[in-house]
Amino acid sequence: FKFRMLYRILIPRVLHTSKHIFTVSDFSKKEICDYYNVNPNKVAIIYNAVNGMFHHITDNVLGKEKYLITVSSFKENKNFIMAYKAFKLAQKYVEGLKLYIIGDVKTGSFNNMDVLVSQLQQDKDVVLLGRVADTELVKFYSNAMAFVFPSFYEGFGIPVLEAQACGCPVISSDSSALLEVLGDSAILCNSNKENDFAKAIIKIAQDKIMSEYLVRRGYENVKRFSWGRSAEYIRDIIKSYDDEY
Repeated sequence: FKFRMLYRILIPRVLHTSKHIFTVSDFSKKEICDYYNVNPNKVAIIYNAVNGMFHHITDNVLGKEKYLITVSSFKENKNFIMAYKAFKLAQKYVEGLKLYIIGDVKTGSFNNMDVLVSQLQQDKDVVLLGRVADTELVKFYSNAMAFVFPSFYEGFGIPVLEAQACGCPVISSDSSALLEVLGDSAILCNSNKENDFAKAIIKIAQDKIMSEYLVRRGYENVKRFSWGRSAEYIRDIIKSYDDEY
């Protein structure tokens, strides 16, 4: 409560006294402008990108497994339960399918998540990996059948680009900034419909041509985002204010 109250006081003051505002997507820009009544001309979109270490690495052990991967905390906005439900539906049609989960499984104060964690721990086809180093994350992305990301709300969504940079087909929700970031480079699903996610998983598992197409489109999509270009854009905007004086 104290944190929320601090932000309710602090954020509007910061936004309205700043010379310029940087945010990571058009989706986030619209939310800032609409909610805080900020002039859109004062807000610049500076896209995130992917660290260069994210690239495809073949692993002989992981390569023998048929697994989906999801990277998520157990916060409710991440909609993690949808990934699990879709996985269980797809399992009926994809023999030997497993789900690898990377992320903190601490439930904190999130409703009913402790029940889900207990269920996951008892499921022999679910592998809870917890937090892993980026070097390991690259391997898990690279050798997965698909990356499943059913989040309700993302200001940007770096994990989907990390997966694509590693040559992993992406199945994502079509909510918030994800449609903007992914375009037609992934299979986009309604974040409330587990059947849509399950069908996408089955499609990738059974259609090699579709899987290879998504890998190619993913590589092309990642090229749209660059830390270097984003840095240059920030520099140019800052310099424009210097030129005024």
